[in-house]
Amino acid sequence: MNRLSFQLPDFTRIVWVSDYIKSIWLERITRICNAFSKLEVISVVEDLRRCALLLLDTKQRNTISEYGKKHGLVSLPISRVGITKQQYSVEEIPYLGYGPYRTRTVLAKKKYANDFMEAWQCNDQRIIGTLLGYPTCCTEFFINTWLDGCFKDTTWPMAIGTCSTQIEEKYSEVIGPREANILWRWTGVRAVPHLPCSFNCFKTALFGKALWNLKNTFNKEREWLHQILDLQVEWSCLHGIAIILTPILKVITRSEATPTKYTVIRHGNKCLQESWINNN
Repeated sequence: MNRLSFQLPDFTRIVWVSDYIKSIWLERITRICNAFSKLEVISVVEDLRRCALLLLDTKQRNTISEYGKKHGLVSLPISRVGITKQQYSVEEIPYLGYGPYRTRTVLAKKKYANDFMEAWQCNDQRIIGTLLGYPTCCTEFFINTWLDGCFKDTTWPMAIGTCSTQIEEKYSEVIGPREANILWRWTGVRAVPHLPCSFNCFKTALFGKALWNLKNTFNKEREWLHQILDLQVEWSCLHGIAIILTPILKVITRSEATPTKYTVIRHGNKCLQESWINNN
């Protein structure tokens, strides 16, 4: 990707295609996000992974701490972060010592808590990724693109890493399991807590399926999640701005600053998509 030398400030704007669609799907997306937050905690309790990294306000932290104790877990504060209203933020807002904040907290089995804190202090991303249950391929992708490559929007590198994709120089059509579809993350909708290495990452799909099958109490939220992730999405970026087009909403957000337009399209299930939109 040919990138320019500047980055815009972090921002996200969401525009719905209609008030009717918003009246139905805003609440459902909120419920999906709430379910995902709870599943991140449950995933440690149920031994799906060893640790979870959470952003919690004071009330949430007290609740999670008590919940963790009942299940033999410890919650350790790492840092304080300023509060943003966005569901997904590329950059943390520094906490200046006053006003509301969230605490970055690790929730872990007791025998893994110290391992995580040591890895965090040493910035050992490979150990951190292992403890958080991330696929090794995705941890390496994060190191290579986000850290070493300084990408803050990993969509195009994901497309390049997708074996089934048909790539032209600046245009890509991708396919893959819904769990690896991360193009809705700016709305808060996602099946996994990490950035997948590709749109067809098999290990991400397995992790996402296992996560969302932990509790039957979130069956409805899982059904809505699957419906959303099966819709067609078109991502494009130009001059530092990404536009994500979907059948129900449009997202405008910060991306890599490029002198020419890059486009990634993830095709959805057209028959399901048309009937779903017409009936919802």
